[in-house]
Amino acid sequence: MQSGKYKEVNAIGVASIVAVMNTADGIAIPYVFGGDGASFCIPAILRDKVIHALASVQIIAHESFDLTLRVGIVPVTDIRAMGVDVTIGKYRPNAHYEQAMFSGDGLDTADALIKSYIVGISGKTNENQAENDYLVNPSPEFEADRSLMDGFECRWEEIPANKSEVVNFLIKVISGDRRAIYSEIINALRNIYGDKKTVRPLILMTCSCH
Repeated sequence: MQSGKYKEVNAIGVASIVAVMNTADGIAIPYVFGGDGASFCIPAILRDKVIHALASVQIIAHESFDLTLRVGIVPVTDIRAMGVDVTIGKYRPNAHYEQAMFSGDGLDTADALIKSYIVGISGKTNENQAENDYLVNPSPEFEADRSLMDGFECRWEEIPANKSEVVNFLIKVISGDRRAIYSEIINALRNIYGDKKTVRPLILMTCSCH
């Protein structure tokens, strides 16, 4: 992002979702898109296929954009052993669309575990940190399966505002009664800007690329 490759970084994040969906054999995979990557909850039966898919995206990111895509898999049992959890729900604003919603500190914990050690396609590593068994990296002879990119599309179009401004919020409650605090925040925003019919909000879905 800091080097100005935000479009390329975003595209690789989208590509990771496309690759996983194309290898899911029709199984619904809950995921959240964070702009620079994505997080997925996958069944064990798909583990090898998802590793293959994301390893392919790693190669493509490196060869096409000179970007390093960090990929890791953390078992939910490991997360729960640390005293945290992740639960999943669905947000369905209409009959044609639904989005996974994650709760708990499980995803943040998995993200921290994966990012505790960095290694890229080039083989460069951070020697000051210990080996990380959660990371997934393709072997030198691995060849990317580019067919997994079928259906990939990443458009860049400005979103018009129906009023005089566009406001973006990124909010994370880190302590206290999170549900109550989020509800309070949402109610405050509604009092300021009006309900969803008035402001037409966009819900942004929130691997890592750098």
